[in-house]
Amino acid sequence: MSFAQTLVSAYLACLLGASASAQTPTDLRVGHWVRAKGTLDVGGVFQAEKVEVLEPTSEQALIGEAQFLSDGRLLMLDQIVHLSAKTNGLHKVDLGNLSGRFKVTGYYRGVNKFSARAIVPYRSKLDQIEARIDSIDERDGRLALSLLKYEVILPLSGGVKSGTALDEVELAPLQEFGEGVRDRDDDDYIGASRQLSQYLRVGARLTLKSQFEDDHDLDRTVARDRLDSEASLRLEAIYQPPGNFYGLLGWRQVNEWRDDQEDGYSDSGSGKLAEVYGYWRGVGCQGVDVQVGRQDFDERREWLYDQNLDGARLIYKRGEVRAEFSATTILSGGNAREENTDNLMVYGTYGPPDRQLGAYMIGRRDPRGTGDYPYHYGLRALGEWLPDNKIWAEVSARTGYRGFEDLRGYATDFGTSWFPPFAEDYYFTAGYALGSGDSDPTDGVDQSFRQTGLQDNNDKFGGVTSFRYYGELLDPELSNLGVLTLGVGRRFGKRDSLDLVFHSYVQDQAADYLTNTDLKRKPDGIHTQLGWELDIIYGKRVFADADLEVIGGMFSPGDAFADRDTAYLAKVQLRIRL
Repeated sequence: MSFAQTLVSAYLACLLGASASAQTPTDLRVGHWVRAKGTLDVGGVFQAEKVEVLEPTSEQALIGEAQFLSDGRLLMLDQIVHLSAKTNGLHKVDLGNLSGRFKVTGYYRGVNKFSARAIVPYRSKLDQIEARIDSIDERDGRLALSLLKYEVILPLSGGVKSGTALDEVELAPLQEFGEGVRDRDDDDYIGASRQLSQYLRVGARLTLKSQFEDDHDLDRTVARDRLDSEASLRLEAIYQPPGNFYGLLGWRQVNEWRDDQEDGYSDSGSGKLAEVYGYWRGVGCQGVDVQVGRQDFDERREWLYDQNLDGARLIYKRGEVRAEFSATTILSGGNAREENTDNLMVYGTYGPPDRQLGAYMIGRRDPRGTGDYPYHYGLRALGEWLPDNKIWAEVSARTGYRGFEDLRGYATDFGTSWFPPFAEDYYFTAGYALGSGDSDPTDGVDQSFRQTGLQDNNDKFGGVTSFRYYGELLDPELSNLGVLTLGVGRRFGKRDSLDLVFHSYVQDQAADYLTNTDLKRKPDGIHTQLGWELDIIYGKRVFADADLEVIGGMFSPGDAFADRDTAYLAKVQLRIRL
């Protein structure tokens, strides 16, 4: 069976296998995002009368009577809520004379640490909590659900409301363990696991993808097209007993098939340990966590890193301040450079998830030969710093030395995705990134910027799927390169999106090479205009546990590739969480 037939068969099986299930309390799953309605009793237990299952969001909510304390704090449902200048709706609320019920939405960061992003009067006879179900325990004819800090008791005869069969509702990822573990991105998220025992659960995800490269050598007279197909299975076991420990074991099996016009047909298969670590919360004092083992290092834009590394990480979190300190390497399963490189990384952020400032230092030490010792320093701002905009701002410097040559490069990357209120589901993106080049390769100082080597350059603009934001076809490293990006996208409800993205590429200094690109042709080293690329990205959440991504791209060469042909790319990917 061909890969295309396999892909279609899997899609149809997923489609035909989706059927409505009884919407009863026992069908609720860890990861469902719910609205529990009931009453908080004097013992602090929330007695729910009914539960509504919702689509996951990034903000939790509390609904109940509020009492103003002082210093911009409210007491609601026995939880201290912190108000600030970022809280919308304050001008409509008389804090000195509170009456009735209110709805507060924002970010839960722990007991008595709820940061409000909006507050509005709310008519309701019942208290309400909107959040992710973090655990479920059945006892004495009732369900005990864990939502935020609350134990929510729901009788097995209680009502459950959902517009979709519960086994088709999208599941929310675990946002944090204690106050340490961050959200997992689309590439790493496996989904809610199957409970094997009280403390052990497992999950799996199957990924099928195919990629066709047409004329990536920019010469259609030479037969070098290639079709790559891949099927990968990720298995994950999570052990979480009571207390401050959390453990994860992940395995990844990959099978690949390649049909290359130049090299012929080949196939391969391999399996490796993806992650295996222990996580301890509150080591020594509250807010200090430790993670040891093979673990995923990831950050929002994947501009710095997206890599599984072996080592130890210390995480400090207090209020809106978070800092990570790590020492890592790759013990096995990497190439020679990765297994001989020691990494020292410090990364700190300030602010809520929707508006953060960050600073970092990343040092990578490869002592082989004359030695390679680059250091990256940088500042960044990410999030909603302007109304109706999601911005990114990166300023970075590369120093250190390689052999007898000093390293002195810099990079900037600024842009925004604008979500105008008048355009409903549309969003518009503009950005420019520049990585410096070396104007004099013979002076003993390399002024070209290089990224860390751990990056993936993968993020979302406003749709449901992420993609290579410097170009899906060229997919360059930001080195001796300027990239202008313009894009327009549209969301079709919560499950579908379409992005059209344009890139223009210019070298900072004319050179006869490109760094870490998928293009198989070198520029002439005389002209700096490399060309332009146009990508179209369609993403769809087929069901709660299946995501589809379809990408098409074309690259039109510029003056640096005189008399060359246009290159094309087509990609299809289907993820199914089992």
